[in-house]
Amino acid sequence: MTLSFRHAFVALDQSGASDFIVSCLPHFRKSGTRNVTLFTSVSVPNPGGISESVDQTWRNKPDEYAGALESMTKLEVSIRAAFDINAYAPHQNLKAAHETEADFIIISNRGQSKYRDLLLGCTATELLQH
Repeated sequence: MTLSFRHAFVALDQSGASDFIVSCLPHFRKSGTRNVTLFTSVSVPNPGGISESVDQTWRNKPDEYAGALESMTKLEVSIRAAFDINAYAPHQNLKAAHETEADFIIISNRGQSKYRDLLLGCTATELLQH
């Protein structure tokens, strides 16, 4: 049985951890990865939506990541985003990974406390549980 890790699904939250993950993606070519889907899940706090400036920030950053990746690698990069009212990021990530038929998921680990730093970040932990 040969394992194939050709398509990576990358869950981004546009933090410093996301910048680091994107900078490491070219190394995944060594293991056979050829396609990368950059995904961002944004929880909109109310039906009124988010401000236009916040919306543009969430939409522009993945484009910057994709541009940088495509210019320095031969990875095929696609971008997806989910803007939903009170979105639950682990569910959104799994749903989108399934829809894109990704072979594996890359997600950052950035705990918000000393105790949480010993474990995985909350979203990563819940993603694994689901």
